[in-house]
Amino acid sequence: MRDLKFRAYWNDRKEIFPVLFINFDKSILTLCIEKTVHGEWYRNESLDRVQLMQYTGLNDNKGIEIYEGDVVEHNDGEFSFRGIVVHSPFGWYVKNKNDCIAMEHFSDEINKESDCLVIGNKFEA
Repeated sequence: MRDLKFRAYWNDRKEIFPVLFINFDKSILTLCIEKTVHGEWYRNESLDRVQLMQYTGLNDNKGIEIYEGDVVEHNDGEFSFRGIVVHSPFGWYVKNKNDCIAMEHFSDEINKESDCLVIGNKFEA
């Protein structure tokens, strides 16, 4: 079974933070906004002020978790592409201007590994 995790792009701060809790009834979530030697700092924020990104359940070549909205790159010598990770009712895909490629074609969901590299996210310039 896949881990159910989210992170959020906080529109006001233009940063991405881990999501600790989501209350859909009240339309708020709790973000971990800073980790210090003295502990962690949390903030409750309205859902309409953030953009949620779901964890795909996969990690890239370096063990980094892949989330919706991440820009990934795949290169195996013969076939290479770069695109943004998106979700549909049929699964996870990497979408660019020309193609929409199912992540299952270059991933091992049992071992949570994907033959690609996270190189950024859609919010970075």
